[in-house]
Amino acid sequence: MKLLYGTTNQAKLESMKRVTKILGLEIFGLNELKEMPEFANVVLPEIDETGSNPLENATLKAKAYFNTLKIPIFSRMDSTLEIEPFYLVSKPHPKIVSGFPLDALSIQIESGKYFQDLEHNLAVDKNAVENGFAKFFRDVLKI
Repeated sequence: MKLLYGTTNQAKLESMKRVTKILGLEIFGLNELKEMPEFANVVLPEIDETGSNPLENATLKAKAYFNTLKIPIFSRMDSTLEIEPFYLVSKPHPKIVSGFPLDALSIQIESGKYFQDLEHNLAVDKNAVENGFAKFFRDVLKI
């Protein structure tokens, strides 16, 4: 089964592809649409993120892309900055990690450290997140 992941973020896409590969799902992102003959001429809508929270914004994106493309799609909400008390700064960290631009601009209020400098025990457990997505797709798609 093919699913469109409503993102242009290559790091998020690669992470999700790792999760879904073992489930036999083929995930592709918005940037890959232009390489697919059936979508080469499709113009995606500009989406105003007018929701009152990340879940509403993810829903707005998924619905708009589905209405245009008529294919199965999902959009993931970004909630890291809502869970942890961070603020954004204008001076980025000297080391910017490709695909995660907010990590270089986010400073934890409590410690005053950039997100990417925090101890691993403060960061999200990547395996737990990936296992959670795998369980979600198995349950929803009955695979």
